[in-house]
Amino acid sequence: MGERLLAQAPGPSQFLEVEGEAAPDIVHPQLIATPSLIGLHAISDNRLELPPDRSDDLVTYRRQERLGMEPKLEQPPEISPAEGAALRYTTKQMGDACEMLVAAELTLAGIPALKVPDNWPHYDVIAQPRSGPAQRISVKSRTYKRGPAYVEYKVDDQFDWLAIVLLSQGGAQREVYMIPRAAADLHARQDKPTSRTARLRYFRIDEVEALFAAHRANFGLVVCEDQVSEALAAEVTGLPPLPER
Repeated sequence: MGERLLAQAPGPSQFLEVEGEAAPDIVHPQLIATPSLIGLHAISDNRLELPPDRSDDLVTYRRQERLGMEPKLEQPPEISPAEGAALRYTTKQMGDACEMLVAAELTLAGIPALKVPDNWPHYDVIAQPRSGPAQRISVKSRTYKRGPAYVEYKVDDQFDWLAIVLLSQGGAQREVYMIPRAAADLHARQDKPTSRTARLRYFRIDEVEALFAAHRANFGLVVCEDQVSEALAAEVTGLPPLPER
């Protein structure tokens, strides 16, 4: 894809600043090996993750639009919702964004919160209510779909709240559920003790709303005692557990 972009790109009359020096926006392939240009990273084949037959047109259109040129295409190529999702963000970016979203919503609700560094064990956001100890929040982000798709965590994960962020295709719409650990544990499915996945606790994505409607947008970290009590009562009375996956 990089060679095709170079063939379609304008000449080196447009410049950008790289480490304090002016450098051509587009570099001829034969010049890439020149020592003075190594490290400029002016060309990347990983800018967009679209099917080859459509990504080139979109990249060309956006480049022409950014440089103030009249695009050769009358309008951007049509992109399906699934392709749009791949275009907008990666899975890692989606996870980071949802963690920052939870931290921001909590802070604006009066509970200062921040995202912990990547690969922090057990939880993703730490929040400090006005009274009481700091609260550890594990954030799980998923694109909504029906059927056998799950939100899961491990039984020995250490957190106080489970935040489930469900996004529409492309992320335009979202729902956030702030669930106390006790409620999450009591509603979670689990596999047989002898199975390899016995330590997992999980919910189907399309069941989250029915299970945790009371905790939607619960950024005040309010524990819904009624729901926890009902779940506990069901466990004590020996009602049938949720079906296994």
